[in-house]
Amino acid sequence: VVSQVEKISSLTGNWEEGLLQGKIRLVSPDTTVLEGWCTNSKLNGPVRKIIVKKFRTFRQQVSWFGRYKEGIPCGQCWEWREGGGWITGKVDSKGEFTGSEIAFVYPDLQTCLVGEFKEGVMIKAVPGQ
Repeated sequence: VVSQVEKISSLTGNWEEGLLQGKIRLVSPDTTVLEGWCTNSKLNGPVRKIIVKKFRTFRQQVSWFGRYKEGIPCGQCWEWREGGGWITGKVDSKGEFTGSEIAFVYPDLQTCLVGEFKEGVMIKAVPGQ
């Protein structure tokens, strides 16, 4: 499937009665790849997004992973931030990193700040353990 309107370069998956079912792979024009599982054309289950970074050589970087339910991120999710850190926590009903138990994890994957975030932006935080 190729669609300039939806900014999709390619979409691979199984179609049953006109609906995507099972494992899918979506590639956008900027080469971002989304891999996951669909039920009735909605993301359901584990999903990861991969971006291609170019710095001297091309390399792939997982930029997001977590779960979807009925097309919306849910539960514990992780989102990579430029510079190497991650935001992690349970997303809200809109699939956003909003709430008081969200963490920013530094690139060493041991140091973190835990606190309140709104739509992925840190409002206030304290050092975590």
